[in-house]
Amino acid sequence: MAEPGESAPKTGELYLGIVDLFAVILPGAIITFVVEKGFALDSHYEWLRGAQGWAVFLATSYIVGHLVSAFGGMLLDKVYDTGYKLSKAHSGYFRIRIRARDVVKAALKSFYSEKDNAMEWAGIIARLGSAPASAEIDRLEADSKFFRSLTTVLILGWPTYLSIIAAWRSSFANIHGFSIRVLASSLGVLSLLSIGLLRYYVGREEDRHEVRKASMAKDGNPSSSSLEDRVAEDRESAQGLAIPCWRATLGTVGIWVVLVIVSGWLLAPALALVGAGCGVLTIFSGWRYMERRLKRTRLSYAYAIALSIQGFGSSVRSIPGTP
Repeated sequence: MAEPGESAPKTGELYLGIVDLFAVILPGAIITFVVEKGFALDSHYEWLRGAQGWAVFLATSYIVGHLVSAFGGMLLDKVYDTGYKLSKAHSGYFRIRIRARDVVKAALKSFYSEKDNAMEWAGIIARLGSAPASAEIDRLEADSKFFRSLTTVLILGWPTYLSIIAAWRSSFANIHGFSIRVLASSLGVLSLLSIGLLRYYVGREEDRHEVRKASMAKDGNPSSSSLEDRVAEDRESAQGLAIPCWRATLGTVGIWVVLVIVSGWLLAPALALVGAGCGVLTIFSGWRYMERRLKRTRLSYAYAIALSIQGFGSSVRSIPGTP
């Protein structure tokens, strides 16, 4: 029921944005299509044909897509936060983050907390201040979430393909022994576990890094006041987390590719080629997710800074160190 003064949604009105389409429905549709065709469900169940089948397909894609998106966030976001984003190759990120945090602090005043997420507040400022900025941020967010979900689909899909669709088909059962098929499936599952172990490692390293930062703050070490000194200090502090996490990420990716190719080769040489292609696509997709997400973050910060210069909001003033 709508609140007083709030317009109720109209019958037949569909709330489907660009993020829902690219980040949820398309990845969910990929998995649903593979499962449906792999098990030939439409030939076994009459009610999965025609318009009714399409309705089930779309509904299933939406549900599965949300599950994939949630799992992808849990699995990959920490890898991005601890390694890719903080690497020396993206040193400009530290400068714009500090300036954007100053903007948010000036806008919120007494409501500001050091625990606030500056990127979220910068995005809110950009959305309130400029419709074109909001549209561009949404487009980059849709891109990043789509490639994150696609990466997750490939990571999850390979052991699923080996264990359910390929390893237990009668055509493979007649050629390969039971132990070979079990070994192939186990290696496929191990490839997924390797990514899970990477997620556990980077999460633990991040917790340790936060403890070290808190300990240094308690020691009363003064922070530099100039923008460049603060940027150098922030960048130097981040390297203790970024370097080991990014090395672990690259090593895990290499191990994952080897496991995928070997597990496919145990069943058939053609599957080894499929696994190699899957590995290349996964690496590209994962890199594209991180690249799009970092661009979206930096753009949100930049819009917030630009709007503060234009005098957006009565509480936003000129920020020291902002040209």
